[in-house]
Amino acid sequence: MHFKILPLKYISTSGYQVRFESGQEDIDDLAESIETNGLICPPTVSKKGDKYYLISGNRRFKAIKELGWKELPCAVLEEMGNKDLLVKSIVENMERLDLTPLERAEGFKELKVTYGATEDEIAEKTGRSQSNISDHLRLLNKLHHKVIGHLHKGKITFGHAKVLMMLEDRNEQLSITRKIISRDLSVKDTALLVDLARPKEQLTEREKELNIIERDIMSHLKEEWGKKVNIRTGKKTEKLLVTFSDRAELKNLLTRLLRAL
Repeated sequence: MHFKILPLKYISTSGYQVRFESGQEDIDDLAESIETNGLICPPTVSKKGDKYYLISGNRRFKAIKELGWKELPCAVLEEMGNKDLLVKSIVENMERLDLTPLERAEGFKELKVTYGATEDEIAEKTGRSQSNISDHLRLLNKLHHKVIGHLHKGKITFGHAKVLMMLEDRNEQLSITRKIISRDLSVKDTALLVDLARPKEQLTEREKELNIIERDIMSHLKEEWGKKVNIRTGKKTEKLLVTFSDRAELKNLLTRLLRAL
């Protein structure tokens, strides 16, 4: 990679940008910042033939054009094919702090649909887990369109969105989203609301027995104690059952319980 000052007319933004369109107010603010402080981080481009393609820095490029600049300092990558350019664009954008979950999802979708990449391949190229890739892709078709809008604006988090996708009823998703925003609910609080809103026929036997917070506590106890933990429900009482192999284990468990109190 090397740095070069390029005429704007030689730089193309088509084909390799995976970011959502920025609002004009956002571009205006960035242009004002660049005019005051200068261009701190040059955009990244790749040369293909006699053309340079923008890899990252679309907002900066628009702001520079708005300021009337004719040339732009850029970080120039070696020449690559279309697929390599797209992958490089997505990886570059993943490193940006302001990239939204929906922008990541659009990038993953582009890799999958346009180039036939599997979720495992995308995970390997971007350094993420396969389940994380899957969760991002589901954002695009499992949420109410207004919930997607709130996510894009940062009013709810990716964690909130993942929990909301457990609800098939999109109107219910939107109702809970409004509660998240108005009450400033945590992801755990949201998970409980979603759990209570899900139709009983969609719940497993375990989910019918314990709500999501209780299941989380049970899982934490099992992980913390290293022992099998169960709840047994009777006609009048409920029991918390912990399996231990000998008196030494029982003594150790009771000691830890006392310290926690």
